[in-house]
Amino acid sequence: MRSIFTVITFLVIAVSVYGQGAYLERGQSGIDIGAGFSTTDDGNDYFFGNVGYSVSGIFDFGISVGRLSYDEKLFDSDLSATVISPNITVYALKQNDDIPLSFAIGAGYEWVSYSNDVLNDYNIDMTGWAFSVGGSLFGYFQASNSFRIQPSVSFSYVTAEIKLEDNYGNEESEKDDTTVFSLALGLAFNTSPKNILVISPRVGISENTTISGVVLSFIFGTN
Repeated sequence: MRSIFTVITFLVIAVSVYGQGAYLERGQSGIDIGAGFSTTDDGNDYFFGNVGYSVSGIFDFGISVGRLSYDEKLFDSDLSATVISPNITVYALKQNDDIPLSFAIGAGYEWVSYSNDVLNDYNIDMTGWAFSVGGSLFGYFQASNSFRIQPSVSFSYVTAEIKLEDNYGNEESEKDDTTVFSLALGLAFNTSPKNILVISPRVGISENTTISGVVLSFIFGTN
């Protein structure tokens, strides 16, 4: 199940390192609604949507729900998974006239439920979870009054488990951990004084796997 581990710990974590608070000024709160797509170099795809809220641009809370499709087959049958992921981010430093960069730390949890024809036919439950903690260093360049470019570099440590269980109580589980390095480029457009549209392409590397993706977010300022 090594390649399945790679996807659960990588597709789900590397696509999002920090949240909406990265684009809000200190003291500004906001709601984020977004969606994204990512894929590994061997053809595993992940589509997801997310909502989040930032308190004063310092504390972010969010949750995403996605669908994961594997290129690899399990028991000669196509494999897919539903992923639910709550997360939290704290911005320890925020860029201003005196501080040239921002720094965020965060943690996330992923619950994963797998399905394919063989698992369903034999009433086998296949579930997984992943926990991540990491940090992100980023800064922005104001290209115009309504547009800024925000590159970031991030590191995350991820630990995960996958478990198979049948109706008779028999179960088998396997754990793994990895470190993820990722780069992202946020393109932020102020569509109004309080609202921001963000397009963020990104790429990540973990061991021998590479992931690429893009996230589209709408941030609505609440004050």
